Amino acid sequence: MLDKKPADDVSISDRIGDRLAEMIATGQLKSGDRLTEATLSDMFACSRVPAREALKVLHAQGILVGGRHRGFRVGEFGPVKTRAVLDVRLALEALLVREAIVHWRNGTSDMALLDRALDDLGQAVAHGDLGEVLRCDLAFHRTIAEAARNDLALTLWNTMARYVIILFNLARYGDVDLGTVLVRHKALRDALLAEVSAPTATRDAFTLLSDHYLASRQPGAPVPLN
Repeated sequence: MLDKKPADDVSISDRIGDRLAEMIATGQLKSGDRLTEATLSDMFACSRVPAREALKVLHAQGILVGGRHRGFRVGEFGPVKTRAVLDVRLALEALLVREAIVHWRNGTSDMALLDRALDDLGQAVAHGDLGEVLRCDLAFHRTIAEAARNDLALTLWNTMARYVIILFNLARYGDVDLGTVLVRHKALRDALLAEVSAPTATRDAFTLLSDHYLASRQPGAPVPLN
């Protein structure tokens, strides 16, 4: 249940949008499923105002298709869209990683926050909670984005965050178990720490991230996003 206070309409709509993205990611909502203001209002125990806003934003982001009069439906998330999102995310996060490393090295950002995000991910993995793993996985990468202290790039990253949580649905990409996700993120943390400890860059940020995304996958598995 979400708070019905009018003053909270914006935050409620954001929370509805995030929750719907998680439901699509975990298969609770599937491509073609119809969503209405009334449905969301009942589902989240809120007024129709934040429900309407959440639908409009998700439609603008391309996560929902159709329109208000025709009805909104969950869009398709096939390999073409997956590849496009991965290409944009790699380019954007490479920029953010380069800038985050500078701030971590200078002490203007706190790398301990990355360890806390990793601890949260480890707890989610230990509990076998797929939804929480998805949230913690995204939070880990958001911590890197925030450490870069680049407001414009962070805004762009946040805009595509819901796409990311949908498209890196773990079951879709065939991870053996959730422990693989934790191992992969520990390796990325260690690689970032090595860069921060070095006086100058030793690895290209784009390559570092590509290695993270493609690690521990079966041959022929679709390209992941986490």
